[in-house]
Amino acid sequence: MKSMINVVDEEQKELFRNQLNIDRLQINNYSAKDVVEHLNRKLDVWGGYSLVGIIEKATELHPQGKEFGLHNNFGGIFELLDLVGYWKDKYNEKSNYARLWDANHAYFSSFCDYFISDDKRTRNKAKVVFEIYGINTIAISSKGEK
Repeated sequence: MKSMINVVDEEQKELFRNQLNIDRLQINNYSAKDVVEHLNRKLDVWGGYSLVGIIEKATELHPQGKEFGLHNNFGGIFELLDLVGYWKDKYNEKSNYARLWDANHAYFSSFCDYFISDDKRTRNKAKVVFEIYGINTIAISSKGEK
């Protein structure tokens, strides 16, 4: 899994963000709903695919895609959000793999009333995924910060 998520290097990610003309500072100030709408407009250049549409297409093309569920979609959306620069994680050799664990925690919290994390980047990505799938889980810090 580690080797698969490290296929795209940081320079390629930056080129992708520049191509889509995404302002990281601006998008980080949007509500979860506005992030989804903004990225759907930006990503439309990919043959009319939305944020979720890209994940669904990737799942469809994967040899074991029929076995994938919502859990995998959480991971995919967390990766795409980071790729486009939304509350981008500070890069280190473990950050891509750690993001999968963050997505995993957010997925399991979707069965609960609250997702408690002191990682603001993770909370914000989780809010977007919750918005996309109509999940009512509230993302907060251990101090109650949203």
